[in-house]
This record gives sequence, structure tokens and C-alpha cells, in this order.
Amino acid sequence: DEAARTAQIASLGVFQACLILIMMPILGAQQGLQPIIGYNWGARNFMRVKQTLVLGLYVTAALTAIAFVIQVIPPFPTWLARLFISGDQPALIALSAHDLQISNFMIWCIFINIVSSTYFQSIGRPRTAILLSLLRQGFCLLPVIWFLPHFMEDKTLAIWLCMPISDGVANAASVLPLVLNMRFLARVRPRAAFKEGR
Repeated sequence: DEAARTAQIASLGVFQACLILIMMPILGAQQGLQPIIGYNWGARNFMRVKQTLVLGLYVTAALTAIAFVIQVIPPFPTWLARLFISGDQPALIALSAHDLQISNFMIWCIFINIVSSTYFQSIGRPRTAILLSLLRQGFCLLPVIWFLPHFMEDKTLAIWLCMPISDGVANAASVLPLVLNMRFLARVRPRAAFKEGR
């Protein structure tokens, strides 16, 4: 009915506000990685590239773990929803907290996709970087949004489930190119690695 649709729209607004708030430090870490990796790649200092990449993975993993805790583990989602919902609206707060838990269930692993796309952009692999960037919110999310509601009775739940499914698939797909590239760097001469990476 109309009230349920209005509540879901409000819940989506809470989700988007939380997403922006949570992603700001993660994207800040991402932007900090890019010039350091790019500079050291150009200088053929691949040990520093690896060190920076590993540090970036640790930092963003910690940030996404915090994001998972405050958006998925009770009672934090309820507290978070109260920040964006005015007045005494317990039903809307409960709905928003529930939707936050579902949609962010796989947020703990998005650091892999974020760092991978940043890494490949930094070493001069724009096509790989663009592909990885589009995986999560494009190539994975849109098809799932299109197909999943056709197979579930609860259409609203199906839409919310699309986000963790997209996060999981995109990050699983990001692991292989990152691991292969790091193995490649470990076994080639600096000059050859620099030429291949460009």
C-alpha cells in the first residue's frame, strides 16, 4: 500500500545517507593510495608498490569491518537509523535498521574491489581499472536487480538482497587479477614489469 511504499522510500534515504557517510573515509584512503603507487611504479620501486598495496588493503579492510559492525550488528543499525529519522517512529526505525542489515551484509569485503581498481588505475591499466570499478554497481548490480525479483515472492526483499550479492560477486572477481599481477611483478625484471604494466 501507499504507507509501505513511503516507508521503503524513507528507508532507502537512510541507506543512502549511511552509505555516503561510511564511504567517505574509504574513498579517502583510496585516493591516498593512487599517487603513492603510481609514483613508485613509475620509479620501478616495486617493493614500495607492494608495501603500499598491502597497507592499503589493511586500512580499507579495517574501515569496511567497522562499516559492517555499525550497519549490520545489532543494536548499531537501530542507533544509526535514529540519526536520520526524526520524531517517534519506531516502525520506520526498525524497518530502516533491518534494510541496513540486509543491504550491507557483504560490505566487509568491498575493500578488495576498491583497492584493486585503484591499483590498476595507478599502474597504467585503465581498462582493467574501469572494468573492476563498474563490476559492483554496474555489471553485477543491474542484472541482479532485473532478474532476482522474478524469482522471489517478496520483491522488496529481493531488491535489498541485490546489493550484498553484487558486492560478493564483484569482490570475488577482483581477487584474481590483483593476485596475478602481484605474482607477475615478483618474477620479472623491473624494466620488463614497467613495460608490461603500461
